[in-house]
Amino acid sequence: MVRLGVQAGVLPPEPANPKPQVWWDDVLPRALLDASSASDGRWQAIVVDEGQDFAADWLETLDLLTSDPGKDVFYLFHDPAQAIFRPDVTDRLGLTEYELPDNCRNARPIHEFAFRFYRGSLAPVPLREDGRSPEVVVAEPGPATLEALRDVLHRLVVDERVARDKITVLSGASLEHSAVWRQRRFKGGLELWNGSVDAEGRSLGLAADASPRQPPGTIRCETIRRFKGLEADVVVLVELPPDDDRLDLLLYIGVSRAKHHVVLIVPPAVARRL
Repeated sequence: MVRLGVQAGVLPPEPANPKPQVWWDDVLPRALLDASSASDGRWQAIVVDEGQDFAADWLETLDLLTSDPGKDVFYLFHDPAQAIFRPDVTDRLGLTEYELPDNCRNARPIHEFAFRFYRGSLAPVPLREDGRSPEVVVAEPGPATLEALRDVLHRLVVDERVARDKITVLSGASLEHSAVWRQRRFKGGLELWNGSVDAEGRSLGLAADASPRQPPGTIRCETIRRFKGLEADVVVLVELPPDDDRLDLLLYIGVSRAKHHVVLIVPPAVARRL
């Protein structure tokens, strides 16, 4: 939206402190609509991933960027059970739907654990028989969680010799409010990294293709919400809020990011839920 809006001269400069709902739900979609008339139908095929995150008018406008709207190739992949930002509205588009029940990502133990929290309509089938059983580590929020995280990372990196770039720490909180991100550096040379935020956890506003490469010897740290759609060999989940009415959704999304192994460091209230 930004790139096409700027090229067409129809997008005003982004304000220093934009109101998220206005910027994302009004200004950017309108700019894309205005830019579509100047796009000259430059695409014959559009593929949308994480379609459950898109508002209906975003998707309808994307189709206008094709050379033959309504007839050119338009694929949209979505998982309604991961609709954490807005309701899934893809059924309004009148597209032909194909079910994809095969789970190619998660080893069976992770699949069986994650899909306890699945609220979709498919009957997913795990295709991988490798992997380890999920671990649950009980720790109170604050210093106890930080100590538990340090112990888990030390065991993974030092004892089990897991490469650091194969591990991702995912927080249920925003990084601005994450004690884990504020700590970041743990004894034993264990350092968390995220190239898209500053030291306070605030977004740097980088486009996906402008994010820096992960430095060697670091462990990626991200939020569950921002890591949706991505994956890692080993995932460590922390700072899951027991009083969040979307806890099951966070658990489903967070656990299903792991390919081989997942460790959950949770307070007692969440441990009882598990």
